[in-house]
Amino acid sequence: MTNSAPVFPEEIIRSDSLFFTLSHAETALSDLLKRREVLTAEKIAQAEAKAIGEVKAEAVEIALAATERLLRERIDEAKADELLDAAIKDIPARL
Repeated sequence: MTNSAPVFPEEIIRSDSLFFTLSHAETALSDLLKRREVLTAEKIAQAEAKAIGEVKAEAVEIALAATERLLRERIDEAKADELLDAAIKDIPARL
């Protein structure tokens, strides 16, 4: 450049062998931050969904264990066989 006058707001900066004006760099940074914000929100949502699924699965396990314990304590072998036979007969209706 032959003109030695200073250039202020639109000063050219070098990044990865490409030249951007300062306003382009600001826009690129803003876009990058918005994309990262979206990705972070998605990761948080995925983690929340996973945690909810894990809590639900644990609740099911606890309920099954409690049910099993109650059945073992309160139902004799004859009644258990009767319930099993009834459940087996009911399978075709549920399919």
